[in-house]
Amino acid sequence: MLELEGRKIEIHEGDTIASALFRAGVRTFNRSLKLHRRRGLACLTGDCPNCLVTVDGVPGVRACTAEARPGMRVERETGWPSAETDLLAAVELAHPLMPVGFYSKTFIRPRLAWPAAERVIRRATGIGTLPTGRPPRRLDARNAHADVLVVGAGVAGLAAALAAAERGERVLLCDEGRLGEKVPPGPVRERLETLAQRVRRSDRIELLERHVAVGVYEGPLVPLAGEDGLVRVHPRRIVLATGAVETHGVFPGNDLPGVWLGRGAARMAGVHRLRPAERAVAAIATEEGLGHLDILRAAGMEIAAVLAPPELADRIPPDVRAIPDGC
Repeated sequence: MLELEGRKIEIHEGDTIASALFRAGVRTFNRSLKLHRRRGLACLTGDCPNCLVTVDGVPGVRACTAEARPGMRVERETGWPSAETDLLAAVELAHPLMPVGFYSKTFIRPRLAWPAAERVIRRATGIGTLPTGRPPRRLDARNAHADVLVVGAGVAGLAAALAAAERGERVLLCDEGRLGEKVPPGPVRERLETLAQRVRRSDRIELLERHVAVGVYEGPLVPLAGEDGLVRVHPRRIVLATGAVETHGVFPGNDLPGVWLGRGAARMAGVHRLRPAERAVAAIATEEGLGHLDILRAAGMEIAAVLAPPELADRIPPDVRAIPDGC
């Protein structure tokens, strides 16, 4: 069990904080910084700020990628008096009076009033309280040398690591998560699992899961930040196989809970066995979107309509309304 603001939340095997909270009925994960609009799960890949929570006193934790562990204390610090019932959401009524950067231009005079105004603004717009009273935790750091560093352990990254190893090169393969944890069942997952088995058997590949590549620096040097410390990698060559990020459609209300990106919805349904909704409208633009539709329908979701380009509209199941080009 983990604890959300005094409430006990059950944890299932393979849960992230986000999936555990979603199963328990939580839909508002935080509030937007400026207008305090509700924020819910969207990408489930760690690429958006919608699910940032405070865990054991540490703010800014991505609930959709953080593994749920017994004893965790989770808080949503955005919103007053709470994220669910945020009276500061009334600020949205004054939206026309608050253009971008208005606070840094409006409250600078009189100069003596700025310190007080700054405290109010920071309290109203922050994502959490930094644990300044906590003693620093010293983490280990080590150096690693490799012929090839592969960043990203999806299908492409696994294949690249295996190809380099087969040429006799020493390979270090890293990924910010665990292998396949974000991929729902299907052909891609099967291919990934097959490659992962070969990688784990190779004595020329060192696999570092839950290690984030911070950047590429002169040398080359690539620091990998893990939960227990830092690995300074000195590779001869680097392969970036970090994949693509989905494009969020632009329309009124696209930031509110209930609007999902395709991969996020498919992961929630296929990996965590939780329906993102009972009924939905889908907008797809690629072959991957067709796979997402199959996963959502297999989970029991009703798809009311699908917006798709003409080349994909003919492949929508006949019992689902297809709208070519979104027209």
